Amino acid sequence: MAKVNAVEVDNWLICGIEAHICVYQTALHLHQSGINIQLVCDCIASRTLENKNLAINKLVNKGVETTGVEMCLYELVKDCRNTEFKEILNLIK
Repeated sequence: MAKVNAVEVDNWLICGIEAHICVYQTALHLHQSGINIQLVCDCIASRTLENKNLAINKLVNKGVETTGVEMCLYELVKDCRNTEFKEILNLIK
């Protein structure tokens, strides 16, 4: 938490593997600590789809916001006139 608090970041995107263990516990802890997070649902995985869905559902029920990789990338760019927009568009295609 000291390293998280040391950087000047207002919002965190959470992704990773073992959604029902590592991702779940990390996201929940950050959320309960008052840190703005979004769970990037198409960038998490578990050995079974049931475990992935369980983690997502439990986190949503606890107030964690969700997003997808395309959505968060475009939200970060904010405007199609930004130079990064075309680079991201090419990555997504």
